Amino acid sequence: MTKPLDSTNTQHDSPLRGIAAQTHNLKLAARSWVMALYYTLLRPLILLLPSGPQAWCLNHIHRARAPLLRLLDRKSEERPPPPPAAPIPSGLIEGEDDSDIKLITIIGRGHSGTRAMSHTLYASGVCMGGLLNDSGDLMPPESLYGACRILARHVVWKGGLEWDFSQLHTIPVPEEFRTLVRTYLASVLNSKSAARGWKLPETTLVYPWIVRMFPETKYIFWIRDPRDCILGKHLTDDLADFGIEYPQTEDVMLQRAISWKYQYDIVKATPRPANWIEVRFEDFILDQEKTLARLEEFLGMNLARIVVRRDAVGRWKQDKSARYFDFFAPAMDEYHYPAPKRA
Repeated sequence: MTKPLDSTNTQHDSPLRGIAAQTHNLKLAARSWVMALYYTLLRPLILLLPSGPQAWCLNHIHRARAPLLRLLDRKSEERPPPPPAAPIPSGLIEGEDDSDIKLITIIGRGHSGTRAMSHTLYASGVCMGGLLNDSGDLMPPESLYGACRILARHVVWKGGLEWDFSQLHTIPVPEEFRTLVRTYLASVLNSKSAARGWKLPETTLVYPWIVRMFPETKYIFWIRDPRDCILGKHLTDDLADFGIEYPQTEDVMLQRAISWKYQYDIVKATPRPANWIEVRFEDFILDQEKTLARLEEFLGMNLARIVVRRDAVGRWKQDKSARYFDFFAPAMDEYHYPAPKRA
């Protein structure tokens, strides 16, 4: 008797999976080329232009680029390909619960001064990963960037400066997301060090699901006066690069401010984890001993003292491009930053 074909047999399924996997890889390659072309060639040239033409160019490229990136990020309607091969941390198998893993991480938008804390942890003997850049970021970041775009699919833009993050707290965390995070953190998770952690500003974009994956982790929320925070350009200025919808604008500073607000909002919308501390960058710089005493009690370890520059505080006061936006007000009030007096 002829045995009926088993629809789950991988021998018959593999050609379809192979095609799907190749399509998936081509999409990833195409996205990488788009991003590389933009950041290595187009954007540097545009930033040499005067502010008016610069804003016009950035806005129109944004309009053309965002739909293309969303198309490349879209899931195939066919059977999804298997996740890319990734080093699974020792002692961890696919689908295993990560909840008992205890780490340290720093949450905060780029240019919040998080490098100061990363350098402090590294100097104190904390394993911050296998490869760090000058900012103390764990490299390479591409897997986490992919995780950011997966989470963004479940954030609903309500128009204006409002987003609905409620799905992030109720739906199961996708295994594809977990795999990308584990891949990014492989050198940390595989470390035998008693104290382990990482820092990357884009972690803030996936913070709700990082908390759900690692509830026992110690979270350091790093805050800085938003007027200083948006002075310099950062990879997260254009949220569309990470699949996040927001109001289009030709105003570069407003774009940065919107990115700041989005990241502030996603943190505030997330239920606070058990191990949580908030630190102002200005307090770390101007009163390092007192701030480190708080952090030492929170972390349960002695911390090194690094060299800091007091002129890093209040740079907006000497920068003619500095801007204040009314939607900064709730955070300014909460963290005791003096808001400008109205005329």
